Amino acid sequence: VTAEALFREGLAALEAGDHARACAKLGESLRLDPAAGTLLNLGRCKEGLGLTASAWQHFREAADLLVGDDRRQLALERIAALEPQLARITVLLTESDAPGLEVRRDQVILGREGLGSALPVDPGDHVVVARARGRAGRTVRVHVDRAEQRVVRIDPGARLSAADVNGAEGTNEPAPWLTPTGIGIGSVGLVGVAVGAVTGALALD
Repeated sequence: VTAEALFREGLAALEAGDHARACAKLGESLRLDPAAGTLLNLGRCKEGLGLTASAWQHFREAADLLVGDDRRQLALERIAALEPQLARITVLLTESDAPGLEVRRDQVILGREGLGSALPVDPGDHVVVARARGRAGRTVRVHVDRAEQRVVRIDPGARLSAADVNGAEGTNEPAPWLTPTGIGIGSVGLVGVAVGAVTGALALD
């Protein structure tokens, strides 16, 4: 009942052009009661906010649930329209043998399978962090626009001396590898992507 009420409020907000309110209501409705129709409308409001990767993913999920349903065609049409508009970030690790290595993009851990792949992201600002034991850590901040592709090359930072590590562990401050610094960004040109070419490997917030 709560999910249905939120869905109707979200739909009304969407029709009124209040995309932010619509996304909030529909997102909570989806959490309470996952449904293909909610996914479709959540994709519409995310697209209205310019969050192309999030919208694309919602439409893909809806299409998977709507096999044999007339609404699936709408989802497929939106997927095809959004494909060429997707911003993508490729994270390249320039040093991969550091112990305890961890790479995150916007707080989402990227496994080795995700590194080197052009993963869809919403347009805007993103942060990539690489950390490892005994290393200073490094942070890369990158901005991508709609349909833009960027390459981020990153390493876990300089090696720390034993004094640096022991000194950090003996205080209330985070160890140096938990406060990464540094920037290094590369870019590549836009490439075309056919519908369905990306079959997963997404790390969307």
